[in-house]
Amino acid sequence: VDGIRVLPNWHYLCGAGPSDDTQKLFTSKGTINEPMWPIFVGMLDRAAFHGLSVDVTFTRDTFPRPIPLAAYRAAIVEVANRLRAAGGHRHVLFDIQNEYPIHGMSDADVHGLLSAVREADPERIVTASAGSGDVVHDPAMSVTAYHDGRESRWSEAATARAEIEAVRARAGQASKPIYYQEPMPFRKF
Repeated sequence: VDGIRVLPNWHYLCGAGPSDDTQKLFTSKGTINEPMWPIFVGMLDRAAFHGLSVDVTFTRDTFPRPIPLAAYRAAIVEVANRLRAAGGHRHVLFDIQNEYPIHGMSDADVHGLLSAVREADPERIVTASAGSGDVVHDPAMSVTAYHDGRESRWSEAATARAEIEAVRARAGQASKPIYYQEPMPFRKF
């Protein structure tokens, strides 16, 4: 294991966890939940201590109603600013929206979020993930985050190679690293 992925404002389904804002990094209004900030940074620091990369995947859509886009953008930029001011936390990648095409965000929305983070912290590795094998290309992305189809045989070298080549072909001329972000066939389990 060389990294972890966290979704700091994930909404638990079916009563499996807290249903209010108290356990999330962002409130439903799109502000930083200050009591959670030191816990979040503590987790990042522990990961750094162990040499782990951290994928911080933000989710706007996981409250009863989506966080307003302008507030969501401001919250992500605030996280970028705070981490930069605290020394960078260069082991941290931002996915500004998990599987954005299926969660009501347009390409323009995503480009605006990516650009805002890059403006706040030009060295931050930033992406926006797509789901179900979609490939997203945006010039403001540092890496292409790829989610394979849930029935993929991702653990087989030939399948992984074929999927990565397909991502490269769909991404066009852009030569960016490919982050195989969710190689997990959930339905098989």
